[in-house]
Amino acid sequence: MTFRRVLNRHSSVQPDQVVAPFGIGHECVAQVVTVGSGVRDLRAAQTVVVPWR
Repeated sequence: MTFRRVLNRHSSVQPDQVVAPFGIGHECVAQVVTVGSGVRDLRAAQTVVVPWR
């Protein structure tokens, strides 16, 4: 099921009202502040989705 179909079926939010990135479910959107020397896949100021586990 696509993201737009999920919104249409399970939310009062309309797809054209969503600004990406959009955390759906138990997630949040955050911005990376700093990264350590061993980090290769992220960079400072990058926007990321963080899953709730």
